Amino acid sequence: MKFRRWYCSLLAVLALSGFACADSKIVVFHEPGFPTADSAPIPDSLLRAVLPNAQFVSAADLKAQLSSAQLLVLPYGSAFPEDDWAEIRGFLQRGGNLLVLGGRPFSRAAYRNGTIWKLRDYSVRYTQPLMIDQYQDTPGSDGLKFESNPNIPLAIPQFSWKQGFSPIIHLSAVDLYNRGGSAGSLDSNLDPLAWGLSSDGRRISAPVIQIDHYRNGFDGGRWIFVDADLSADFSGSTTAGEIVSKLADQALQGAEEFTVRPALPLYLPGEPIELAVQWHSATHSRADVLVAIGTEAEGEAFVFQTALTPLPLSQPLIYPAPKEKGLHIVYAYLEIDGKRRRTYRSAFWIRDFDYLRSGPSLASTKITSSSTASRSP
Repeated sequence: MKFRRWYCSLLAVLALSGFACADSKIVVFHEPGFPTADSAPIPDSLLRAVLPNAQFVSAADLKAQLSSAQLLVLPYGSAFPEDDWAEIRGFLQRGGNLLVLGGRPFSRAAYRNGTIWKLRDYSVRYTQPLMIDQYQDTPGSDGLKFESNPNIPLAIPQFSWKQGFSPIIHLSAVDLYNRGGSAGSLDSNLDPLAWGLSSDGRRISAPVIQIDHYRNGFDGGRWIFVDADLSADFSGSTTAGEIVSKLADQALQGAEEFTVRPALPLYLPGEPIELAVQWHSATHSRADVLVAIGTEAEGEAFVFQTALTPLPLSQPLIYPAPKEKGLHIVYAYLEIDGKRRRTYRSAFWIRDFDYLRSGPSLASTKITSSSTASRSP
């Protein structure tokens, strides 16, 4: 009876969501006897129920199936098939999308010893080519408040995890110029999709992250890691199917770059506001942006809000200057096919001499040689 209720809840999730993954090319790595590392196992029945059109592929067939796949799902936590590493890396280099359920992705290689699968010890040998140096432990969900990222409105249901693993990742692959310590280009972007908050509101754990690759390697690919040691009761929960379904659909969208930034950090009173909009999507050619500018001088008071503007744009957006001085927050909302996909925040300042003069005055004190000599060291 319990299984029946669980299965019916999965069917309800699929029916309500319309399940955008139905017509996609999803490959789920599935190998009988394959070990799961640093996380609880994800039942095959759960994956088949929420990914009904996916191809479940063994280690022997993975190479052939990845050539035409859009998304690879690895459900064994930190473990992956060592002999298929070259094919997996090639798929990711071509811009393939990735969903890893649990653990520290690609840190535990699995190999065959006769008919038995065995795990190698934790290693960064395979993570470093993916621009990941290592993983740092973060707290489990006990005592933390779960929060889904409001800027990426997936509304991930709450779940529990025993331990989190935060990747130390390089987001720049190429230096802007050949000089030690120089800045690099923004080649990828990392967004937590959910957090664990401490009692004082600090975000101290991120059990689900999204990495979008823009350029200079893995171009167009989106990787989503459930980078945590999932609790044993995760798969049996009524929300497990919804979580996997939403993450698979999100990964299939591919990388998406979206920024709306003021041309200047400081504007003079009466000066028009110029916003540079950058948007690029691996899977969509059209979108819309809605811009609202607000001031926090009196709570969350909005100065104005624009109508939807089609993307992409070849020119910056120009708006009349707000009457209010001081700090202004820019809220940019990306919409695709009528659905809000992302919120981007930036800010600018309108010069306010009266406010600057209202602060404490700074003064200097002359120190003579005699006064300094009289002081003890």
